[in-house]
Amino acid sequence: MRYLLLILLLAGGYYGWDYYQTGLAPQHEAIKAMEQEPYPELDAARERFDEAAELHEQQAARLQAAIQRKEEAIRKYWDAQMEKADQSAAGQKTLPADKGKPNARSVESRIARLLEQYDQRSADVEELKSKLDTTRQQLASARDRLQEQIRQVETRLDINRIQRAEASNTKSRDFKVTENRADLLKLQASLPQELDRVNRKGEALVREQTAAYEKAKRELTLFQNKVDRQIASLRDSMNSPLAEEYDETEILSEDPQFRTLIAPYDQAVSHEETLAMRTEADVEEQAKVLHGLQRVRDGKIEGERSRLKQEEEIFFTAAAVIGVVLLISILLSFSKRR
Repeated sequence: MRYLLLILLLAGGYYGWDYYQTGLAPQHEAIKAMEQEPYPELDAARERFDEAAELHEQQAARLQAAIQRKEEAIRKYWDAQMEKADQSAAGQKTLPADKGKPNARSVESRIARLLEQYDQRSADVEELKSKLDTTRQQLASARDRLQEQIRQVETRLDINRIQRAEASNTKSRDFKVTENRADLLKLQASLPQELDRVNRKGEALVREQTAAYEKAKRELTLFQNKVDRQIASLRDSMNSPLAEEYDETEILSEDPQFRTLIAPYDQAVSHEETLAMRTEADVEEQAKVLHGLQRVRDGKIEGERSRLKQEEEIFFTAAAVIGVVLLISILLSFSKRR
């Protein structure tokens, strides 16, 4: 008997080692190969992201160039006006010193308007979020109400079944069934349909409001970036060497000739800003797709790794238990022999 146990121990060790070498070790290699194997969808998404990022960088460079051209036109026009003012001063003709409001106050007013616009958009986003939360709560409440009605109908059917059984078994004619079973069955069949209808309608409304909220939130982020750039540009203009000149007169903001001159530059900057916002949104969208595919790939690899880890734990635990049992049995058989 002890020799049989010894043979079983040796055979178990051999087949256990063979299973590890032919079953578990190749799976480790398969996971490593899975990590190294090409993922066409992920590679394509990464290429699209790189292209979108490169396009956004090019568009940002074009936007910066448009802003620089506009600033250069403003400086040239300002220099020409200052030269005319100097010539007029030499001919005893001076420009009004108190024309218009100080440009510093105008800049602060523009910054205040930009912040007011951002606050309004932020309030709109919060309103969309509040509507979405309300819709979700209403959907959850409707689901709970219908599910409770379904449970109540099932309880009423159980009571009706008991009453019908009692009415058929009792000899008393006074025992009555309180509810019509056909009506209860009809109500039981209609409630799941109503629950399904509420679910489909509510989930469609939630998806619609979620899409609107996410879109508004992305637009708010892009608008915030635009506001930050415009505020920084306004602050920089106030810190420029021409700031004192701008503070003394509002030639640039009140001169019709200047507005006509600068209108094409404003349109060009606005157009480039719009394109930059679109390319930035495209970059964010491609980044979401890329991260989603990366999570799917990593999740698949992690799932395989977790499954293999569990399989190894089961294998080693079983091998240890069987080995210990056989070893103890062999030792006991030798002790009994003695």
